[in-house]
Amino acid sequence: MNIKNIFAWAMVGVFIINVLSVQATVGGPTIISEVRTSATGSEIIYVEQNMGGRGCPPEIYKLDLTSGDKSLLVNCRESEQDKVAYDAKFAETLAQFPVALNSADLTSLNMRAQVSVTREVKEDLANNVFARTDFKVDILRNNQKLRTLEYSGCRPDQAHEFKIYSLLNQENFLLKSTSIGDCFEGGYNVDKLYLVLGSTRSFSIPSYVYQIIIGLLIGGIAWFAYKGKEI
Repeated sequence: MNIKNIFAWAMVGVFIINVLSVQATVGGPTIISEVRTSATGSEIIYVEQNMGGRGCPPEIYKLDLTSGDKSLLVNCRESEQDKVAYDAKFAETLAQFPVALNSADLTSLNMRAQVSVTREVKEDLANNVFARTDFKVDILRNNQKLRTLEYSGCRPDQAHEFKIYSLLNQENFLLKSTSIGDCFEGGYNVDKLYLVLGSTRSFSIPSYVYQIIIGLLIGGIAWFAYKGKEI
């Protein structure tokens, strides 16, 4: 093999390596932010960005408040075709939903999440290395189950974080879960958004209502006792 052939094959090898490097898949977290609603509170959108792969720009999803289904409004691949048009569409879509929703902890609204493991899959039994773990999460308020979530993760002892978003003029609310999504490259956090049916507002009867009820009962008993003496 002469020098020219060696050089030619070397260039082919460099080209193949570059192509594989560009197409190589890397892991990363999936982040949900900018949970917003229209002025009437009838529609919800949110921004979701998957930091894995080639690092696709943020996307905007719309959440159906009846079914909980989501639809894609702004696709990250649009930025590859026309970055200027993508940026304009992204900003315009956010502007159509001007009300930003604030998140709160479950405990602040008398709620809690009960997490249980439903399945464990180990990649290496000897070294206790997990390939996958399935979870079931019951969302409870005053020990009443509002919804059950099911999703996969990596390890049975991984952390789970939950935030809620109250909806305008509605008793339903949104729940965001954050937990490791799989075991790839040690695992990355994945945000997911769910629609949950049920009020987030704690209902309690004020003490003065009890006092009025007791007063009426005592007054009624006294009145009957008085009328009984007249007879």
